[in-house]
Amino acid sequence: SIIAVHSRLNRLKKGEQDLAFCLGGDDAVELKPLFQQKLYLMVSRNHPLANREYVRFEDFAREKMVMLEEGTYLRAFMETIFQSHGMQPNTLFTVKECNAAAQYVSLHMGVAVLPMLPATETVAIRALPIDDPENEFSRPVYLAWPRNRTMPAYIRRIRNFILAHFESLNA
Repeated sequence: SIIAVHSRLNRLKKGEQDLAFCLGGDDAVELKPLFQQKLYLMVSRNHPLANREYVRFEDFAREKMVMLEEGTYLRAFMETIFQSHGMQPNTLFTVKECNAAAQYVSLHMGVAVLPMLPATETVAIRALPIDDPENEFSRPVYLAWPRNRTMPAYIRRIRNFILAHFESLNA
């Protein structure tokens, strides 16, 4: 959620934390992109779309949606997608975080666009890849650290290890 992201960034800025995985930042932190996290349409197992191998935006555009709160990356992303198609999402529920959205989906209370999470890997939910020729359904994940603070050598080694690991995965 946006609160968790702000709290991580605030801890970085205050010196309470040295590194953080996040979806974005501001001028006070250095951001290094690590990977693109795929997003899926989460539907309950008995939803009419559940037997599909993949979906397109048009397949779920009019579905009742479980959306994250305003100010989150996923909310802004989904609103942009809907606006690009001249539509507004049919928002049934608004929740604070992805696990809560997955719970609503598992209870047959709408569909949601989410990354894979432990909560989505249940028998009650089906994660459908989204094949959309106009938009890539993914979000960036970054490693962040304070811009204007000297990093201890052991933290620098951890940061470099993380960066090298993800660089090798993306090569």
